[in-house]
Amino acid sequence: MSCLEEVMSVERRPVGLIIILGITSMMMTIVCIVLVAQDAQPSQMQYGVVIDAGSTHTALFVYHWPGGKENGTGTVSQRSRCPTFVPGISTFASNPEGAAKAMRPCLVWALTEVPRGSRTSCPLYLGATAGMRLLNAKNISSAKKVMEAVQVMLSSFPFDFRGAKVITGSDEGAFGWITLNYLLERLIWFDWSGQWVHDGSTNTVGSMDLGGASTQLVFVSNTNSFKNSSDFLSFRLYGQNYNVYTHSYQCYGLNESLRMHLASLWKGAASEVENPCFLLDYRINLTSDFIFGSPCTSFNGTGLMPGVGETKVFVGSGDSVKCRHSIEALFNFSSCGLKANCSFNGVFQPNLQGHFTAFSGYYYTMKNLNLTDEFGSSSLHEFNATLGSFCSLTWVQVDPDMMNLCFSGNYIYTLLIRGYKFDEKSWRSIKFSNKVGSTELGWSLGYMLNLTNLLPPESPSSASLTTMLALLVTVFLVCAAIVAASLLLLSRASQYESV
Repeated sequence: MSCLEEVMSVERRPVGLIIILGITSMMMTIVCIVLVAQDAQPSQMQYGVVIDAGSTHTALFVYHWPGGKENGTGTVSQRSRCPTFVPGISTFASNPEGAAKAMRPCLVWALTEVPRGSRTSCPLYLGATAGMRLLNAKNISSAKKVMEAVQVMLSSFPFDFRGAKVITGSDEGAFGWITLNYLLERLIWFDWSGQWVHDGSTNTVGSMDLGGASTQLVFVSNTNSFKNSSDFLSFRLYGQNYNVYTHSYQCYGLNESLRMHLASLWKGAASEVENPCFLLDYRINLTSDFIFGSPCTSFNGTGLMPGVGETKVFVGSGDSVKCRHSIEALFNFSSCGLKANCSFNGVFQPNLQGHFTAFSGYYYTMKNLNLTDEFGSSSLHEFNATLGSFCSLTWVQVDPDMMNLCFSGNYIYTLLIRGYKFDEKSWRSIKFSNKVGSTELGWSLGYMLNLTNLLPPESPSSASLTTMLALLVTVFLVCAAIVAASLLLLSRASQYESV
Protein backbone atom coordinates (compact mmCIF):
# COMPACT_ATOMS: atom_id res chain seq x y z
CA MET A 1 0.00 0.00 0.00
CA SER A 2 1.31 3.42 -0.98
CA CYS A 3 1.81 6.25 1.50
CA LEU A 4 -1.20 8.13 0.07
CA GLU A 5 -3.44 5.09 0.38
CA GLU A 6 -2.39 4.61 4.01
CA VAL A 7 -3.23 8.23 4.83
CA MET A 8 -6.67 7.95 3.16
CA SER A 9 -7.37 4.71 5.00
CA VAL A 10 -6.48 6.33 8.36
CA GLU A 11 -8.70 9.30 7.50
CA ARG A 12 -11.72 7.17 6.57
CA ARG A 13 -11.78 5.29 9.90
CA PRO A 14 -12.21 8.35 12.19
CA VAL A 15 -14.50 10.04 9.67
CA GLY A 16 -16.82 7.05 9.74
CA LEU A 17 -16.67 7.01 13.53
CA ILE A 18 -17.54 10.71 13.66
CA ILE A 19 -20.50 10.19 11.30
CA ILE A 20 -21.83 7.35 13.48
CA LEU A 21 -21.41 9.40 16.66
CA GLY A 22 -23.03 12.42 15.05
CA ILE A 23 -26.08 10.49 13.84
CA THR A 24 -26.43 8.81 17.24
CA SER A 25 -26.18 12.17 19.01
CA MET A 26 -28.86 13.64 16.76
CA MET A 27 -31.17 10.71 17.47
CA MET A 28 -30.61 10.98 21.23
CA THR A 29 -31.25 14.73 21.07
CA ILE A 30 -34.58 14.07 19.34
CA VAL A 31 -35.44 11.50 22.04
CA CYS A 32 -34.61 14.06 24.76
CA ILE A 33 -36.79 16.68 23.12
CA VAL A 34 -39.69 14.24 22.97
CA LEU A 35 -39.22 13.21 26.62
CA VAL A 36 -39.00 16.80 27.84
CA ALA A 37 -42.07 17.67 25.80
CA GLN A 38 -43.93 14.78 27.39
CA ASP A 39 -42.91 16.01 30.84
CA ALA A 40 -44.25 19.43 29.95
CA GLN A 41 -47.58 18.15 28.67
CA PRO A 42 -50.50 18.73 31.05
CA SER A 43 -51.70 15.47 32.55
CA GLN A 44 -55.21 14.54 33.57
CA MET A 45 -56.35 16.52 36.58
CA GLN A 46 -56.63 14.76 39.92
CA TYR A 47 -59.07 15.73 42.65
CA GLY A 48 -59.41 15.67 46.41
CA VAL A 49 -62.31 16.56 48.72
CA VAL A 50 -61.91 17.75 52.32
CA ILE A 51 -64.77 18.48 54.72
CA ASP A 52 -63.98 20.99 57.46
CA ALA A 53 -66.43 20.19 60.26
CA GLY A 54 -66.02 23.31 62.38
CA SER A 55 -67.85 24.49 65.47
CA THR A 56 -70.22 26.90 63.70
CA HIS A 57 -70.41 25.51 60.15
CA THR A 58 -69.27 22.64 57.97
CA ALA A 59 -67.47 23.49 54.73
CA LEU A 60 -66.72 21.16 51.82
CA PHE A 61 -63.74 22.00 49.58
CA VAL A 62 -62.79 20.46 46.23
CA TYR A 63 -59.09 20.68 45.31
CA HIS A 64 -57.41 19.73 42.05
CA TRP A 65 -53.89 19.36 40.66
CA PRO A 66 -52.20 18.06 37.47
CA GLY A 67 -51.71 14.31 37.63
CA GLY A 68 -48.31 12.81 36.93
CA LYS A 69 -46.48 15.97 37.95
CA GLU A 70 -43.88 16.46 40.62
CA ASN A 71 -45.57 17.25 43.89
CA GLY A 72 -44.48 20.85 44.10
CA THR A 73 -45.61 24.16 45.41
CA GLY A 74 -48.55 25.82 43.76
CA THR A 75 -49.72 22.74 41.82
CA VAL A 76 -52.62 22.07 44.18
CA SER A 77 -55.34 24.71 44.20
CA GLN A 78 -58.92 25.10 45.33
CA ARG A 79 -61.38 24.30 42.58
CA SER A 80 -64.53 25.22 44.47
CA ARG A 81 -66.38 25.31 47.78
CA CYS A 82 -69.89 24.03 48.41
CA PRO A 83 -72.24 27.03 48.39
CA THR A 84 -74.77 25.39 50.72
CA PHE A 85 -74.59 26.38 54.39
CA VAL A 86 -74.22 23.36 56.66
CA PRO A 87 -74.20 23.83 60.48
CA GLY A 88 -71.38 22.44 62.58
CA ILE A 89 -71.91 18.73 63.15
CA SER A 90 -71.43 19.19 66.91
CA THR A 91 -74.78 21.01 66.98
CA PHE A 92 -76.47 17.68 66.14
CA ALA A 93 -75.50 16.02 69.44
CA SER A 94 -79.13 15.05 70.12
CA ASN A 95 -79.79 14.09 66.49
CA PRO A 96 -76.76 12.33 64.92
CA GLU A 97 -78.65 11.35 61.77
CA GLY A 98 -79.41 15.03 61.25
CA ALA A 99 -75.69 15.74 60.88
CA ALA A 100 -75.44 13.18 58.08
CA LYS A 101 -78.54 14.49 56.29
CA ALA A 102 -77.36 18.10 56.53
CA MET A 103 -74.13 17.12 54.79
CA ARG A 104 -75.77 15.27 51.90
CA PRO A 105 -76.50 18.29 49.63
CA CYS A 106 -72.82 19.26 49.59
CA LEU A 107 -71.78 15.69 48.79
CA VAL A 108 -74.24 15.60 45.88
CA TRP A 109 -72.82 18.95 44.73
CA ALA A 110 -69.27 17.51 44.91
CA LEU A 111 -70.31 14.87 42.38
CA THR A 112 -70.89 17.66 39.86
CA GLU A 113 -67.43 19.13 40.54
CA VAL A 114 -65.42 15.91 40.20
CA PRO A 115 -65.60 14.24 36.75
CA ARG A 116 -67.19 10.80 36.72
CA GLY A 117 -63.98 9.05 35.68
CA SER A 118 -62.04 10.59 38.58
CA ARG A 119 -64.47 9.97 41.45
CA THR A 120 -63.32 6.54 42.59
CA SER A 121 -59.71 7.77 42.83
CA CYS A 122 -60.67 11.07 44.49
CA PRO A 123 -59.72 10.97 48.20
CA LEU A 124 -62.42 12.19 50.60
CA TYR A 125 -61.55 13.26 54.13
CA LEU A 126 -63.48 14.77 57.02
CA GLY A 127 -61.74 16.52 59.86
CA ALA A 128 -63.71 17.80 62.84
CA THR A 129 -62.24 20.57 64.97
CA ALA A 130 -62.96 22.41 68.23
CA GLY A 131 -66.75 21.98 68.19
CA MET A 132 -66.40 18.20 68.27
CA ARG A 133 -63.50 18.41 70.70
CA LEU A 134 -65.82 20.24 73.10
CA LEU A 135 -68.62 17.74 72.50
CA ASN A 136 -66.16 14.95 73.27
CA ALA A 137 -65.41 16.64 76.58
CA LYS A 138 -69.10 17.15 77.36
CA ASN A 139 -70.64 13.89 76.11
CA ILE A 140 -68.31 11.38 74.51
CA SER A 141 -71.17 9.02 73.66
CA SER A 142 -73.02 11.69 71.66
CA ALA A 143 -69.81 12.66 69.88
CA LYS A 144 -69.18 9.06 68.88
CA LYS A 145 -72.70 8.66 67.48
CA VAL A 146 -72.41 11.84 65.41
CA MET A 147 -69.11 10.70 63.88
CA GLU A 148 -70.51 7.24 63.13
CA ALA A 149 -73.57 8.66 61.36
CA VAL A 150 -71.39 10.98 59.30
CA GLN A 151 -69.03 8.18 58.28
CA VAL A 152 -71.92 6.03 57.05
CA MET A 153 -73.11 8.91 54.85
CA LEU A 154 -69.64 9.66 53.47
CA SER A 155 -68.88 6.03 52.63
CA SER A 156 -72.10 5.77 50.60
CA PHE A 157 -70.76 8.16 47.94
CA PRO A 158 -68.53 6.96 45.06
CA PHE A 159 -65.38 8.68 46.32
CA ASP A 160 -62.26 7.15 47.85
CA PHE A 161 -63.39 7.78 51.44
CA ARG A 162 -60.35 7.67 53.71
CA GLY A 163 -61.90 8.35 57.09
CA ALA A 164 -63.36 10.95 59.41
CA LYS A 165 -61.66 11.99 62.62
CA VAL A 166 -61.50 14.70 65.26
CA ILE A 167 -58.15 16.43 64.81
CA THR A 168 -56.20 17.94 67.68
CA GLY A 169 -55.84 21.68 68.13
CA SER A 170 -52.08 21.51 67.51
CA ASP A 171 -52.60 19.61 64.25
CA GLU A 172 -55.27 22.09 63.20
CA GLY A 173 -52.78 24.91 63.66
CA ALA A 174 -49.91 23.06 61.98
CA PHE A 175 -51.96 22.15 58.90
CA GLY A 176 -53.09 25.77 58.64
CA TRP A 177 -49.43 26.85 58.69
CA ILE A 178 -48.61 24.34 55.93
CA THR A 179 -51.53 25.60 53.82
CA LEU A 180 -50.41 29.22 54.17
CA ASN A 181 -46.74 28.66 53.37
CA TYR A 182 -47.48 26.17 50.59
CA LEU A 183 -49.68 28.72 48.82
CA LEU A 184 -47.22 31.57 49.44
CA GLU A 185 -44.44 29.39 47.94
CA ARG A 186 -42.31 29.71 51.07
CA LEU A 187 -41.56 25.99 51.22
CA ILE A 188 -40.37 25.66 47.61
CA TRP A 189 -41.10 27.40 44.32
CA PHE A 190 -40.92 26.92 40.57
CA ASP A 191 -38.45 29.39 39.03
CA TRP A 192 -38.29 30.93 35.55
CA SER A 193 -36.01 28.17 34.25
CA GLY A 194 -38.45 25.42 35.17
CA GLN A 195 -36.52 24.22 38.22
CA TRP A 196 -37.83 23.50 41.71
CA VAL A 197 -35.93 25.85 44.01
CA HIS A 198 -35.29 26.02 47.72
CA ASP A 199 -32.58 28.36 48.98
CA GLY A 200 -32.13 26.51 52.28
CA SER A 201 -33.74 29.23 54.36
CA THR A 202 -36.76 28.98 56.64
CA ASN A 203 -38.24 32.33 55.65
CA THR A 204 -41.80 31.29 56.38
CA VAL A 205 -44.87 33.20 57.54
CA GLY A 206 -46.55 32.58 60.88
CA SER A 207 -50.26 31.72 60.89
CA MET A 208 -53.02 32.78 63.27
CA ASP A 209 -56.44 31.16 62.98
CA LEU A 210 -59.44 32.37 64.97
CA GLY A 211 -62.39 29.99 64.87
CA GLY A 212 -65.61 29.80 66.80
CA ALA A 213 -64.39 27.57 69.65
CA SER A 214 -60.59 27.74 69.52
CA THR A 215 -57.68 29.78 68.22
CA GLN A 216 -54.21 28.75 67.02
CA LEU A 217 -50.82 30.46 66.87
CA VAL A 218 -48.09 28.83 64.73
CA PHE A 219 -44.67 30.08 63.63
CA VAL A 220 -41.12 28.88 63.07
CA SER A 221 -38.98 29.59 66.12
CA ASN A 222 -35.21 29.54 66.53
CA THR A 223 -35.57 29.15 70.30
CA ASN A 224 -33.29 26.36 71.48
CA SER A 225 -34.91 25.95 74.88
CA PHE A 226 -38.14 24.06 75.45
CA LYS A 227 -37.78 22.28 72.09
CA ASN A 228 -39.02 19.12 73.78
CA SER A 229 -42.28 20.85 74.65
CA SER A 230 -45.45 19.39 73.18
CA ASP A 231 -46.01 22.79 71.57
CA PHE A 232 -43.09 22.21 69.18
CA LEU A 233 -43.45 20.11 66.05
CA SER A 234 -40.69 19.19 63.62
CA PHE A 235 -41.38 18.92 59.89
CA ARG A 236 -39.12 17.85 57.05
CA LEU A 237 -40.56 19.23 53.84
CA TYR A 238 -38.72 19.29 50.50
CA GLY A 239 -35.41 18.50 52.19
CA GLN A 240 -35.68 21.30 54.75
CA ASN A 241 -36.23 20.93 58.50
CA TYR A 242 -38.73 23.22 60.25
CA ASN A 243 -39.07 23.62 64.01
CA VAL A 244 -42.56 25.01 64.44
CA TYR A 245 -44.16 26.34 67.60
CA THR A 246 -47.87 25.57 67.58
CA HIS A 247 -50.42 26.07 70.32
CA SER A 248 -54.19 25.85 70.27
CA TYR A 249 -56.29 27.61 72.90
CA GLN A 250 -59.50 25.71 73.46
CA CYS A 251 -62.48 27.93 74.40
CA TYR A 252 -60.74 31.07 73.08
CA GLY A 253 -62.47 31.16 69.70
CA LEU A 254 -64.85 34.07 69.11
CA ASN A 255 -68.09 32.28 69.99
CA GLU A 256 -66.85 30.54 73.13
CA SER A 257 -65.00 33.63 74.36
CA LEU A 258 -68.23 35.63 73.98
CA ARG A 259 -70.01 32.93 75.96
CA MET A 260 -67.37 33.19 78.71
CA HIS A 261 -67.74 36.98 78.67
CA LEU A 262 -71.52 36.74 79.10
CA ALA A 263 -71.08 34.20 81.89
CA SER A 264 -68.76 36.55 83.78
CA LEU A 265 -71.36 39.37 83.53
CA TRP A 266 -74.24 37.06 84.52
CA LYS A 267 -72.90 36.04 87.89
CA GLY A 268 -74.05 38.35 90.65
CA ALA A 269 -76.09 40.54 88.31
CA ALA A 270 -79.79 41.36 88.54
CA SER A 271 -82.32 40.34 85.92
CA GLU A 272 -81.02 43.15 83.68
CA VAL A 273 -77.31 43.01 82.87
CA GLU A 274 -75.24 45.85 81.43
CA ASN A 275 -72.88 44.74 78.69
CA PRO A 276 -70.30 47.36 77.57
CA CYS A 277 -69.41 45.23 74.53
CA PHE A 278 -72.94 45.43 73.09
CA LEU A 279 -73.91 48.57 71.18
CA LEU A 280 -75.86 51.28 72.97
CA ASP A 281 -79.46 50.29 73.81
CA TYR A 282 -79.16 46.88 72.19
CA ARG A 283 -81.25 44.43 74.25
CA ILE A 284 -81.33 40.66 74.05
CA ASN A 285 -82.80 37.95 76.27
CA LEU A 286 -80.36 35.12 76.96
CA THR A 287 -80.96 31.92 78.88
CA SER A 288 -78.67 30.18 81.32
CA ASP A 289 -78.87 27.07 79.13
CA PHE A 290 -77.31 28.98 76.20
CA ILE A 291 -74.56 30.64 78.23
CA PHE A 292 -73.65 27.78 80.56
CA GLY A 293 -74.33 24.87 78.21
CA SER A 294 -70.70 24.63 77.10
CA PRO A 295 -67.70 23.01 78.82
CA CYS A 296 -66.01 26.41 78.47
CA THR A 297 -68.46 27.92 80.96
CA SER A 298 -69.87 24.92 82.86
CA PHE A 299 -66.74 23.91 84.71
CA ASN A 300 -64.89 27.16 85.23
CA GLY A 301 -65.12 26.98 89.02
CA THR A 302 -66.15 30.60 89.45
CA GLY A 303 -69.48 30.05 91.16
CA LEU A 304 -72.65 27.97 91.37
CA MET A 305 -74.50 27.11 88.19
CA PRO A 306 -77.67 29.15 87.64
CA GLY A 307 -81.04 27.48 87.49
CA VAL A 308 -82.10 25.67 84.32
CA GLY A 309 -84.02 27.92 81.95
CA GLU A 310 -83.24 31.09 83.87
CA THR A 311 -83.34 34.22 81.69
CA LYS A 312 -81.66 37.63 81.93
CA VAL A 313 -81.80 40.69 79.70
CA PHE A 314 -78.44 41.98 78.45
CA VAL A 315 -78.45 45.71 77.63
CA GLY A 316 -75.65 47.31 75.61
CA SER A 317 -73.84 50.44 76.82
CA GLY A 318 -71.34 50.67 73.93
CA ASP A 319 -68.25 51.52 75.97
CA SER A 320 -65.07 50.29 74.25
CA VAL A 321 -62.79 50.99 77.23
CA LYS A 322 -65.00 49.10 79.70
CA CYS A 323 -65.51 46.36 77.13
CA ARG A 324 -61.76 45.79 76.80
CA HIS A 325 -61.36 45.78 80.57
CA SER A 326 -64.08 43.14 81.00
CA ILE A 327 -62.53 40.97 78.27
CA GLU A 328 -59.15 41.01 80.02
CA ALA A 329 -60.79 39.14 82.89
CA LEU A 330 -61.12 36.10 80.58
CA PHE A 331 -57.33 35.74 80.49
CA ASN A 332 -55.08 34.76 83.35
CA PHE A 333 -52.09 37.00 82.75
CA SER A 334 -50.80 36.75 86.32
CA SER A 335 -50.12 33.02 85.88
CA CYS A 336 -47.07 33.91 83.78
CA GLY A 337 -45.45 35.78 86.67
CA LEU A 338 -42.10 37.17 85.58
CA LYS A 339 -41.65 34.64 82.78
CA ALA A 340 -40.65 36.34 79.53
CA ASN A 341 -41.69 33.44 77.27
CA CYS A 342 -45.32 33.17 78.35
CA SER A 343 -48.59 34.28 76.75
CA PHE A 344 -51.45 33.71 79.24
CA ASN A 345 -52.88 30.91 81.39
CA GLY A 346 -49.27 29.87 82.03
CA VAL A 347 -48.71 28.76 78.41
CA PHE A 348 -45.14 28.85 77.12
CA GLN A 349 -44.62 30.98 73.99
CA PRO A 350 -41.26 31.89 72.42
CA ASN A 351 -40.63 35.40 71.16
CA LEU A 352 -42.54 36.25 67.98
CA GLN A 353 -40.53 35.95 64.76
CA GLY A 354 -41.14 37.24 61.25
CA HIS A 355 -44.39 38.14 59.53
CA PHE A 356 -47.84 36.68 60.21
CA THR A 357 -51.09 36.12 58.36
CA ALA A 358 -54.28 36.18 60.44
CA PHE A 359 -57.36 34.56 58.91
CA SER A 360 -60.87 33.29 59.65
CA GLY A 361 -62.37 35.34 62.54
CA TYR A 362 -59.48 37.81 62.43
CA TYR A 363 -60.10 38.58 58.78
CA TYR A 364 -63.89 38.90 58.99
CA THR A 365 -63.62 41.24 61.98
CA MET A 366 -61.15 43.48 60.16
CA LYS A 367 -63.21 43.34 56.99
CA ASN A 368 -66.31 44.55 58.84
CA LEU A 369 -64.22 47.42 60.24
CA ASN A 370 -62.96 48.19 56.70
CA LEU A 371 -59.38 47.66 57.82
CA THR A 372 -58.26 44.90 55.41
CA ASP A 373 -55.63 45.84 52.86
CA GLU A 374 -53.93 43.45 50.45
CA PHE A 375 -50.71 45.47 50.76
CA GLY A 376 -50.49 45.37 54.57
CA SER A 377 -52.39 46.02 57.77
CA SER A 378 -53.50 49.31 59.24
CA SER A 379 -51.61 50.75 62.19
CA LEU A 380 -52.59 49.83 65.71
CA HIS A 381 -53.60 53.45 66.30
CA GLU A 382 -55.95 53.37 63.28
CA PHE A 383 -57.43 50.08 64.48
CA ASN A 384 -58.16 51.46 67.95
CA ALA A 385 -59.65 54.67 66.57
CA THR A 386 -61.91 52.82 64.12
CA LEU A 387 -63.03 50.31 66.73
CA GLY A 388 -63.75 53.04 69.28
CA SER A 389 -65.89 54.90 66.75
CA PHE A 390 -67.84 51.77 65.91
CA CYS A 391 -68.48 50.90 69.57
CA SER A 392 -69.98 54.35 70.13
CA LEU A 393 -72.74 53.76 67.56
CA THR A 394 -76.27 52.80 68.53
CA TRP A 395 -77.50 49.39 67.52
CA VAL A 396 -80.02 50.82 65.03
CA GLN A 397 -77.14 52.31 63.02
CA VAL A 398 -75.49 49.03 62.10
CA ASP A 399 -76.27 45.83 60.25
CA PRO A 400 -77.83 43.12 62.49
CA ASP A 401 -74.96 40.77 61.58
CA MET A 402 -72.46 43.17 63.17
CA MET A 403 -73.96 43.34 66.68
CA ASN A 404 -70.99 41.53 68.21
CA LEU A 405 -68.32 43.47 66.31
CA CYS A 406 -67.44 45.72 69.26
CA PHE A 407 -66.76 42.60 71.33
CA SER A 408 -64.84 40.83 68.51
CA GLY A 409 -62.57 43.81 67.85
CA ASN A 410 -61.70 44.32 71.51
CA TYR A 411 -61.22 40.60 72.01
CA ILE A 412 -58.75 40.45 69.09
CA TYR A 413 -56.87 43.43 70.52
CA THR A 414 -56.57 41.76 73.93
CA LEU A 415 -55.54 38.40 72.45
CA LEU A 416 -52.87 39.83 70.16
CA ILE A 417 -51.48 42.64 72.31
CA ARG A 418 -51.81 41.36 75.88
CA GLY A 419 -51.79 37.65 75.03
CA TYR A 420 -49.36 37.07 72.15
CA LYS A 421 -47.27 40.20 72.92
CA PHE A 422 -47.61 42.05 69.61
CA ASP A 423 -46.94 45.79 69.86
CA GLU A 424 -47.31 48.93 67.72
CA LYS A 425 -44.36 47.92 65.54
CA SER A 426 -45.01 44.19 65.18
CA TRP A 427 -48.71 44.82 64.52
CA ARG A 428 -47.57 46.03 61.10
CA SER A 429 -46.16 42.56 60.42
CA ILE A 430 -49.68 41.06 60.51
CA LYS A 431 -51.62 40.68 57.28
CA PHE A 432 -55.35 40.06 57.75
CA SER A 433 -56.41 37.89 54.83
CA ASN A 434 -58.57 34.89 54.07
CA LYS A 435 -57.17 33.74 50.72
CA VAL A 436 -53.98 33.30 48.74
CA GLY A 437 -55.01 33.68 45.15
CA SER A 438 -58.31 31.85 44.81
CA THR A 439 -57.63 29.35 47.59
CA GLU A 440 -59.04 29.89 51.08
CA LEU A 441 -56.76 29.73 54.07
CA GLY A 442 -57.39 27.13 56.74
CA TRP A 443 -56.22 23.71 57.82
CA SER A 444 -58.06 21.64 55.18
CA LEU A 445 -55.58 21.97 52.28
CA GLY A 446 -52.58 21.22 54.51
CA TYR A 447 -54.47 18.25 55.91
CA MET A 448 -55.07 16.80 52.45
CA LEU A 449 -51.49 17.50 51.31
CA ASN A 450 -50.19 15.61 54.32
CA LEU A 451 -52.50 12.60 54.06
CA THR A 452 -52.13 12.19 50.30
CA ASN A 453 -48.31 12.53 50.45
CA LEU A 454 -48.33 15.59 48.22
CA LEU A 455 -45.68 17.09 50.51
CA PRO A 456 -42.63 14.83 50.14
CA PRO A 457 -39.86 15.07 52.76
CA GLU A 458 -37.22 15.57 50.09
CA SER A 459 -37.01 18.18 47.35
CA PRO A 460 -38.52 16.97 44.04
CA SER A 461 -36.40 16.86 40.90
CA SER A 462 -37.36 19.02 37.93
CA ALA A 463 -37.38 16.25 35.34
CA SER A 464 -38.05 12.54 35.21
CA LEU A 465 -35.23 10.03 35.69
CA THR A 466 -35.60 8.77 32.10
CA THR A 467 -35.21 12.27 30.73
CA MET A 468 -32.15 12.95 32.88
CA LEU A 469 -30.45 9.71 31.75
CA ALA A 470 -31.18 10.51 28.11
CA LEU A 471 -29.67 13.96 28.53
CA LEU A 472 -26.54 12.51 30.13
CA VAL A 473 -26.10 9.96 27.30
CA THR A 474 -26.54 12.71 24.70
CA VAL A 475 -23.95 14.92 26.37
CA PHE A 476 -21.54 11.96 26.49
CA LEU A 477 -21.99 11.19 22.79
CA VAL A 478 -21.56 14.82 21.78
CA CYS A 479 -18.37 15.02 23.83
CA ALA A 480 -17.14 11.76 22.25
CA ALA A 481 -17.78 13.18 18.76
CA ILE A 482 -15.86 16.34 19.63
CA VAL A 483 -12.91 14.32 20.98
CA ALA A 484 -12.90 12.09 17.89
CA ALA A 485 -12.97 15.11 15.59
CA SER A 486 -10.07 16.65 17.52
CA LEU A 487 -8.04 13.45 17.24
CA LEU A 488 -8.77 13.33 13.51
CA LEU A 489 -7.46 16.85 13.00
CA LEU A 490 -4.34 16.10 15.02
CA SER A 491 -3.83 12.87 13.06
CA ARG A 492 -4.13 14.69 9.74
CA ALA A 493 -1.76 17.38 10.83
CA SER A 494 0.93 14.92 11.96
CA GLN A 495 0.59 12.77 8.82
CA TYR A 496 0.77 15.75 6.46
CA GLU A 497 3.89 16.83 8.29
CA SER A 498 5.45 13.36 7.84
CA VAL A 499 4.56 13.38 4.12
